[in-house]
Amino acid sequence: MAHCRLLIALCFLLGSFFLSVGDGFAADADTTAAEQNIRIYMKMGIVGTRVQAWLAAGGTPQQVEALGQDVGTYLTSGELAKAEASMDSLFDIIVGETASSEAAEIAALATRIVGLHPLIERWTAAGGDPDKVAPLWATLSGSLLSGSLADVETQIDRIEAFVAIPALCGTTTKGLSPPSTTPSPTLIGTLVTTNKNTTPGPVGFDYLMDLVTGAGVNFYLLGRDWADLEPSPGTFDFGGSLAQPLTEMLARYPQFAGFGFVINVLNGSSRLTPADLDDLPFDDPDVLERFDALIDALAAEPLSAKLGYILVGNEVDSMLADPADAAAFVTFYERAVNRIHLKLPKVKVSTIVSSAGATGRTPKLFANLSALSDFVTYTYYPIAGTATGTWVMRPPSEVKSDLDWLAALACDKPFAFTEIGYSSSIDIGSSESQQADFVRTVFADLDTYRQQGRLAFLQYEALYDLPPDTCDAYTIPDSAVADSICTFLRSLGLRSYDTDVPRQAWDAFIEGIDQWTR
Repeated sequence: MAHCRLLIALCFLLGSFFLSVGDGFAADADTTAAEQNIRIYMKMGIVGTRVQAWLAAGGTPQQVEALGQDVGTYLTSGELAKAEASMDSLFDIIVGETASSEAAEIAALATRIVGLHPLIERWTAAGGDPDKVAPLWATLSGSLLSGSLADVETQIDRIEAFVAIPALCGTTTKGLSPPSTTPSPTLIGTLVTTNKNTTPGPVGFDYLMDLVTGAGVNFYLLGRDWADLEPSPGTFDFGGSLAQPLTEMLARYPQFAGFGFVINVLNGSSRLTPADLDDLPFDDPDVLERFDALIDALAAEPLSAKLGYILVGNEVDSMLADPADAAAFVTFYERAVNRIHLKLPKVKVSTIVSSAGATGRTPKLFANLSALSDFVTYTYYPIAGTATGTWVMRPPSEVKSDLDWLAALACDKPFAFTEIGYSSSIDIGSSESQQADFVRTVFADLDTYRQQGRLAFLQYEALYDLPPDTCDAYTIPDSAVADSICTFLRSLGLRSYDTDVPRQAWDAFIEGIDQWTR
């Protein structure tokens, strides 16, 4: 009779706890509490499947009845720490000598289960239907009662695999580039900024070029605002942005194996069309025809034949949150891609989207632009914070997950980074050694994609810290930029702006290039 009472009590706890643990699984739940709930849940499942064998081996209900009652009481009152302590004692008695190792395995599985929530959220943001993952989640919940940790792990693996493939990849089939039959060189660049004492003119330019090519850089990204490329309607100027720098680099630096060109029609929160077009939507016939003419003029430049990539706009998601604006830009971009393909058929075309825009802020826009692009292009900085709030660097240990997801979002297409970087400032949670760890992590984590031919190019941000007045350009009207953001912008360099002294990240950058190109 006592045996039956014990089993009934355990079954009651399991059933009632199944209801309470659902709240612990909520996406916005405290992760510590959620993990506690799950650990208790799994231990109770194991106890429920082993208690009969324990009783048969000589255990008595009196040894555990009070503990079982305590677990129920504490769960009902919300005292999770006490509930887990009582559950641990009950678990140790029933499970015996393997309790410690099984508890460690349970803790690891609980952490993985809680970690599924951000994975599901980003999958949903990329177009996934939550109803399709719900049955998998229900099966996982049921497996926690099974007493089989192997079954729990299998269900976690199933969910991770399911949400690892963005739903948008089922729709981005238009514009896929055929796989290359000849291997391309690994293209690596860095934003070639100046330092405090850089000599103006050719002498300073040559110093910078010698510095980066000596490090192994073989890719250079040129660019200019549309308004500057067309200073008056129908008049085009590619001299300072294309012809002059390319002429000098081709003559002196044969190390360069690839060139790209950014046409800034948008750059973050700025629209950079010619002034007479500023008030027209991007799908206005005048805007479309004028950009056609710009591409025609670019194609007529002899040195445009040296370009491998053209990027139409930088971080375009920042200004296209409005659905009507986004739709107009997609129409414009499709026309731009077609025109570039017509006039410069060897050039690959993309637009640049921030990693935040791609992973959650503007998923529909990202999917539509990616579908039209030859390759997908990102900017990426692992920061926590808002556009005008406090910024803190996230640890390099979180970078691999980010980069793998960005690669997944590109579906089967190549992808590239026009900006990827990390602060070295202790004021925002980093250091020189942490920045170097980030650089090493980037090269290590992207290497598989590089070997698969999926990494079009990597442009690191930046050679030097950006100058002290950098924040002026990022000030949002009526909203001051936080000091931490200014600190971030002034500490991105592989080398110091004030002294030209290389940081540890510079050595890591050179080592990474060497590993990729030797």
